Amino acid sequence: MTKAISTSIYSFKDLIENNCIYVDKTKYLYDIISAPKGQFFCSRPRRFGKSLTISTLEAIFCGQKELFKDCYIYNETDYDWKKYPIIRLDFAKANLSSIELLSSWLLQTLNGIAKANGIEVKNTDPALLFGELIEALYKKENQTGVVVLVDEYDKPIMEHLENEDEAEMFRNFMETFYQMIKGYEQYERFVFMTGVIKFAKLSIFSKLNSLTDISMDRKYACMFGYTEDELETYFGEYIEALNKQGIYDENRNKLDYASILTTLKRWYDGFRFSPREESVYNPVSIGSFFRNEGIFSNYWFETGTPKVLIKTMQQIQITLDDVRDPIISRDTFSVFDITEFAFSSDGIKNGNSRRIIGKQKFLQLLYQTGYMTLGDVPEDGLSDSYYPMRFPNKEVRDSFKNMLKNI
Repeated sequence: MTKAISTSIYSFKDLIENNCIYVDKTKYLYDIISAPKGQFFCSRPRRFGKSLTISTLEAIFCGQKELFKDCYIYNETDYDWKKYPIIRLDFAKANLSSIELLSSWLLQTLNGIAKANGIEVKNTDPALLFGELIEALYKKENQTGVVVLVDEYDKPIMEHLENEDEAEMFRNFMETFYQMIKGYEQYERFVFMTGVIKFAKLSIFSKLNSLTDISMDRKYACMFGYTEDELETYFGEYIEALNKQGIYDENRNKLDYASILTTLKRWYDGFRFSPREESVYNPVSIGSFFRNEGIFSNYWFETGTPKVLIKTMQQIQITLDDVRDPIISRDTFSVFDITEFAFSSDGIKNGNSRRIIGKQKFLQLLYQTGYMTLGDVPEDGLSDSYYPMRFPNKEVRDSFKNMLKNI
């Protein structure tokens, strides 16, 4: 029976139990969890499977072995499926209107985890409670290391970039909270954090210098998104069904099996997260394409554009010439600080923004948000210090042009 396609289920358990397609990424997950300890961070654009990855890691560390019987980690490894205490935080669920409401959500979430594990905690400060909970879980489970999973770690700051003072306030609050991961690492078995924006090591989360950033690591370039082989392996039956049904491209050309693949690649492939490594397709675009019976459309763009990108484009008056075959400094990736994109309380309307963002910084923002990607990097010379950039595919290029028209 053909498995169903879902673009709205982010729970690994729900995908498996509802007989939905899960593109197996457990080979990458096994690689990062196989060591006795590990702390990792990975940034990817929105709707690229970050929440599903967090959910999959949670199922692994819960010891839910039978859910993985069709996966690499079940069949090709000697993983022991030991159960660990888990602290999972998803900041997409938090009320980020104010520090007080964020604090309340954190206290409620952490107290809920404590109660579910039969632990009594006392602190009423979110950061101190976080650390207390890590230590208490470790001791209760007979010194079994605690697993910490954080999804959308950057959302509290991203939500307030329209006001520089608020952005800085949330940055300070989150820095204090996240430093507990470093302070209590002796009690931790594994830490994994995801978000859209890669933090600067010397800025927002300077206390988290123990995290291994795999955002541009070649070994994990295809950990999110679908490779060409995965597309044919997992969606081949759907492609064949469209071939028999008969579908057309945007120019009303009828497509056979091979040309369906070619057109899918032109529309939705092209995201590259490490120089010279294979590019990947956007998962939500692929899923939406098949769920809509082969209609080519801008599915990923329709899920929303980060406000900071629109605001910055307005501020610096970007044009298509500015993003035509650009080159970006490799150093830009290591010093990128999202709070540099915060606007003063007067906003850009009155021309009072405190900072003027340079082209290199803006290109980095386009990369972080998925609107540009790494181009073809030559074997020598340029790749040592600079990366060529490009639009990943037709969907993103057309969407970006439409954004420029509306600014």
